[in-house]
Amino acid sequence: LRKHLRNRRLTSITQLGADRAIDIQFGHGDTAFHLILEIYVSGNLILTDHEYQILALLRVHNDQETKVALRQVYPIGKATGLLKVPIAEFSDAIVDLLDLADARAENQEVKELELGDERAAKEKKKGGDSAFAKRSKKVQHSAMPVIALLYKLAPFA
Repeated sequence: LRKHLRNRRLTSITQLGADRAIDIQFGHGDTAFHLILEIYVSGNLILTDHEYQILALLRVHNDQETKVALRQVYPIGKATGLLKVPIAEFSDAIVDLLDLADARAENQEVKELELGDERAAKEKKKGGDSAFAKRSKKVQHSAMPVIALLYKLAPFA
């Protein structure tokens, strides 16, 4: 690294798209070098030239689409491609995510009610009160005395 960066001046530090990678640029134009810091579990440190061709790196890694190795071009498009979403598609995706979150919340409520019903059925077999009866016994509403008073004052048929 010293060999390539000894007389270079730091010109910019940027995040590559929405990825956990930082591009530290030394120099300008055709004489620029990029030191890319990948902040993943194992991490990586990659030195590239101005065309992002890898000159030195700490760890070689492969995935289905890309290979990060010596004399390969660093896959910068993969990291910056995460942010290239048209606005119309982005808002539709947000609406879809919100709908999915609502559906999951409703499913969770239904599961909790079903679980409560199962528990109530087990309690009923044992001879205990239902879940609703238990809840109604615990609740002491401030409107309860008013309702009792109305029953006494007004005849209801």
